[in-house]
Amino acid sequence: MLGTMRLAGSILLALLALRTLMLAVRAAQGRLPWTRLLVPAALLVEGLGLRFGAVPGAWKALKAGTALVLELGLLALMAHRFWRLPLEPGVLPEDHLAKPLEAFLSPRLARILALEVVLLGSALRFLAGGWRRPDPPGFSYHRSSAFAAILPALPLLVVGDLVLVEVLLRSVAPWIRLLVHALDAYGVLWVLGLWASFRARPHRIEGDVLHLHKGLLSRAEIPLSAIQRVGPVPRFDDDWARLRFHRGALAFQAPGAPDLVLDLDRPAAAVGLLGPGRPKARVVLSADDLPALRSALEGAAV
Repeated sequence: MLGTMRLAGSILLALLALRTLMLAVRAAQGRLPWTRLLVPAALLVEGLGLRFGAVPGAWKALKAGTALVLELGLLALMAHRFWRLPLEPGVLPEDHLAKPLEAFLSPRLARILALEVVLLGSALRFLAGGWRRPDPPGFSYHRSSAFAAILPALPLLVVGDLVLVEVLLRSVAPWIRLLVHALDAYGVLWVLGLWASFRARPHRIEGDVLHLHKGLLSRAEIPLSAIQRVGPVPRFDDDWARLRFHRGALAFQAPGAPDLVLDLDRPAAAVGLLGPGRPKARVVLSADDLPALRSALEGAAV
């Protein structure tokens, strides 16, 4: 068993070394910034240190130096992006943050990390007094969502979970209990941040374009001229038919909120967690005031 694990580790290290070499070749060709090598290089150095056990002082210094350069580089670029460069008009915070991160990470990974940071920031901003601010103009969908019903119960759930963990894990090492509590707190912040992003990003009609949002999870721009029909979600005889219908549509509905269907004369794509998705000719969206949204859209339906 131990030999198999060593072999698997050696294979992973070889693949990581090959990946680092390929990135270095692309950087030498000018297709990537050299900073993209820092993360795989740090992982490779750490993996080699674990693979060969005891490491000399020079190797430890190399590991520490690589990690230090990586962390300082990330912090410097993020600080420069947010404190020295103004947010470009029309650019969302996650896109603003992802740009400097792409110097170190792949575009998809940079986007996911940026979304995570903005999500947690939204939760902290909401707790710091953002809940007092009025809702932004547009067609909201956060009030009718299932998250709105969960939020009032979160304090009780946190207290109950704190007591339950301390009782069930009282014989476990303290650092494990702290880790479980930290994960619980992170989960609460994630739910709160997602709901806060729902609240901060309603659907909007600007000019001849419908701007759709699902909080931080997804967004799309639909030309009003592309809307052929506006109507309710049809009834289905079985769950498979419902699943096929929703899989063929762009999803912009909040859980628990009433839904509306838009049929388009040409497919449109949504930008999700991993970037642009597959274009689709149907949109399912939700809103707190569904009649008002339907009335505003029906005039554009062909």
